[in-house]
Amino acid sequence: MGYTPYGEHAARICGIEAVMADGLVVRTGMGALDGAPTWQLYRFGFGPSWDQMFVQSNFGIVTKMGLWLMPAPESLMGMDLEFDRPEDLGPLIDAIAPLRREGLLQQSPTIGNWLRAAAVLTTRDQWTDKPGALGDDVIAAIRKKFNVGWWGVSLRLYGRESVNKAAYAVLEQAMSALKPMAMRPTSWKTGEPMEASGWTGTPLTMPMQNANWHGGRGGHVGFSPILPQSGAAAMAQFQRTYARYKEYGMDYQASFAFGERHLINVNAVLINKDDPALMGRVDPFLKQLIADAKAQGYGEYRTHLDYMDAVAATYDFNKGSLWQINRKVKDALDPNGVIAPGKSGIWPTRKAGGRA
Repeated sequence: MGYTPYGEHAARICGIEAVMADGLVVRTGMGALDGAPTWQLYRFGFGPSWDQMFVQSNFGIVTKMGLWLMPAPESLMGMDLEFDRPEDLGPLIDAIAPLRREGLLQQSPTIGNWLRAAAVLTTRDQWTDKPGALGDDVIAAIRKKFNVGWWGVSLRLYGRESVNKAAYAVLEQAMSALKPMAMRPTSWKTGEPMEASGWTGTPLTMPMQNANWHGGRGGHVGFSPILPQSGAAAMAQFQRTYARYKEYGMDYQASFAFGERHLINVNAVLINKDDPALMGRVDPFLKQLIADAKAQGYGEYRTHLDYMDAVAATYDFNKGSLWQINRKVKDALDPNGVIAPGKSGIWPTRKAGGRA
């Protein structure tokens, strides 16, 4: 997941070379023709399209992959917005969603809460030494110090400057109607220095500083269920999940990232491996989030190794028929489990620990 018009990275894959468990080397799509100049130009080839079979699976080892790159745009225009209240999330999603679906907003924007912004600027011990989830008074103090909203979002337009200007007017009108606490316009044209940010597709490590939030040997584990693009659904998910963070004594860091038709609710669980009390709450907390999402019909699209079987089990339509197919493919291609047995919950039948 990225933030530019090419942000849905898996959708930009075109042509894969993979080594199978028995040593067979295969090329997908047009690459199945020796010397084809169209291998990275047409995704589908002749017959079944296999590229996505190798995404988040353990069916083969990918040794080459075509990935389409976005042409450098003539200009970028957009705005950075801050919203003051937790309940601003629903109207914001309902305002962005139709602009995303109609294509006026081509990027994949993400609405992040105050901690996603603050955790890269400060550490928890500068504000409190109390265990458990942060209180509203501490949250208010941090927000005031760094002038961040309860929610923030960056919206960007890419392409011809004249087209961007027309689209910006529509975007500005839609966002102004929501009465944000801050709206900061931003623009860039070819030839100017490019801002180092995710919005330009520029790799950067600054967001990883949130691993220092608790001190010690820090890190994070994520839980990211897929939701419909609905303000009401997002608000309900936020309220349920925020209550769980408080119940388990965790500091709430989350975002709602847009696809073309869906939302990804990325919940980050910031950890400190040197804090046994905190680490003891992580596993039951994550299992609770998985169960809460399943109760709403929501499922995770990626997960930590420790939770692959638990997440796979939530995809239970028709007695887990999807996983029955995955196992049959694994048995056909890699019956001995040579390649990453258990990845994404996919086990060969004969491998110990495999799912029924």
